[in-house]
Amino acid sequence: LDGFNSQTVEQTGVDSFCTSSSGAATNEAWYEMFPKDPVVFSGVNAGDTIFVAVYFNSSTNKYELTLKDETTGSTMETNQPCPSGSACDRNSGEVIEEDPGGSVAGGINLADFGTASFNTSHVTARDGLRGTLSPSKLWTSTKIIMQDPSGAAMATPSALTNSGANFNVAFNQGT
Repeated sequence: LDGFNSQTVEQTGVDSFCTSSSGAATNEAWYEMFPKDPVVFSGVNAGDTIFVAVYFNSSTNKYELTLKDETTGSTMETNQPCPSGSACDRNSGEVIEEDPGGSVAGGINLADFGTASFNTSHVTARDGLRGTLSPSKLWTSTKIIMQDPSGAAMATPSALTNSGANFNVAFNQGT
């Protein structure tokens, strides 16, 4: 949640990092209540099917963050308040394949991840209306193309399919 036009991010996901062209990747699961640092967990592998959910529970005034590795069955669940001194606006919901932490701008190349598939993606509005990523009466959809500092496309999302619940992100190039 948040992050598109705000200074906070409430999110969970997975990362893969390569530190050399010949070594194995390091895979991590994490959650983040930015501006706090991410909390990292191990136990995910390349190719695993991952389920994630971020939900704001107005009864507890906390964010419920869940990451489940559907392949291995391992699960991470936590309930977190908005970081002290921050305003968690809940003004956007994102399903995203991104350059973690701005590493491309810092000179770290984007690995060739092939294609990442996002399936059965849904959002829930503040009034409880649930829907897919397709635009509705309560939200718009924005397609974002990851670019390197020169403006070249590095990763490109496909069109939405399955009534707006599915899309893919394809690797285009490193920096």
